[in-house]
Amino acid sequence: MTNRLQSLLLGYIRENNPELLLQLEQDDALHAWVMEKIREVELVLNNAKPNLLNETECLEILTADLKPSKFKYVRDLFEAVFITEYERMQKAGTLNYELVNMVSACHDLFDDMPLIEDMENPHLDQAVAGVINDYLQSGWE
Repeated sequence: MTNRLQSLLLGYIRENNPELLLQLEQDDALHAWVMEKIREVELVLNNAKPNLLNETECLEILTADLKPSKFKYVRDLFEAVFITEYERMQKAGTLNYELVNMVSACHDLFDDMPLIEDMENPHLDQAVAGVINDYLQSGWE
């Protein structure tokens, strides 16, 4: 079960939180972080009735503090507001790399105005769009 949970968690962060994956890899902390998350779920599993939690429920526990995804938020906003640049980066194969950089550039904004799942925040949208615009103007190519 541990190997399966590791695989599910790594797949999730690759898709939803690549900026976290990159940071953990740079810090050489990925394995320790994954194992700590697995231990948290194992504690829940040990206190649950046998077979009570399925893989989906375990993944929900593993990823609860990773939601909502800043990466997906920035990607969706970037695509909606800057479609030409989005498509250019996508064709060039640099989209995910540039999105990770954009998420990093928005770090202070997310600290000041945290994302809340299923809640729109037009002020955050405008502020993030401004940071993305500045990023693009700084010569990302």
